[in-house]
Amino acid sequence: HLSIAYPVLGGPARHQVPGTFGKSPALTRGQWSITRKDATLSPERKSRQRHLRAHSLLWIANALFAFSLTSMHAQYHTALIRQALEADFSEAALAEVIAANLGQDALRYQLGNKPHFHCDNNKIAESLSYVEAEHAEIVIGAVVGDGTRMRTALGRLCHTVQDFYAHSNYVDLWLETQRGRPRPPAESIDGLAPDLLAHPDLRTGTFVMARDLIYYVPLLGRLVRRIYVPPGSHEAMNLDGPERGWRFRYAYVAAYQRTCAEYRRAAKAVMVAGGETASRALRGTE
Repeated sequence: HLSIAYPVLGGPARHQVPGTFGKSPALTRGQWSITRKDATLSPERKSRQRHLRAHSLLWIANALFAFSLTSMHAQYHTALIRQALEADFSEAALAEVIAANLGQDALRYQLGNKPHFHCDNNKIAESLSYVEAEHAEIVIGAVVGDGTRMRTALGRLCHTVQDFYAHSNYVDLWLETQRGRPRPPAESIDGLAPDLLAHPDLRTGTFVMARDLIYYVPLLGRLVRRIYVPPGSHEAMNLDGPERGWRFRYAYVAAYQRTCAEYRRAAKAVMVAGGETASRALRGTE
């Protein structure tokens, strides 16, 4: 069984650089290599600057998209990407994947707009088509040797498949297969079960602006939730964070499994299309 830790709301972010973010560290002897014409950064200094730039990008992306309305919370999207990819990717490359993933939660892509980005409104077929289009974009990036293009597509498609488990009844359908047994641990869920992915009762929550926006109004939304939540709505079905109850853990584990599977598929396609050079470009390890 997998043992997957997910961050707690309000907890420290794993990607912070204690004591250095936003500061200008003092230089020490040996960090500058002086020539007669100019001063060039040493490899150690360049590495530090790349590291800080990567974390700056992550901080900005998380700040911009932390308050997603109709999507899995940003910190869980971030954690899923990190857990699935960080062993293979440079920090700068990982930051690009995360930024592209969280970019799908820009306000213009929410509130019923671009529902296939988030597997909303029962747009499962459209969401799968979108994922396929992004995989094709990765292959094009591999052919031309464009690492940023590959990482952007990977981040986008991973966002969609992660939201699938948070916005659909997949977890409920899997739990139905365990009926009559003690509740199984979340790590035992199979997020890639073919019979469930093609189940005739598989569906995702719907978001209707005129009906559902009220649930996101501070204070008023909490009151209205206590009175009535439409069955089958995004508000009724979503598992976007642990505040939605114990089933969130199952959605998170299934989303992690799917993220790993999509990355393995992409990595294999990149190797076929562009060889080791393209593979290193994808991971940012050139």
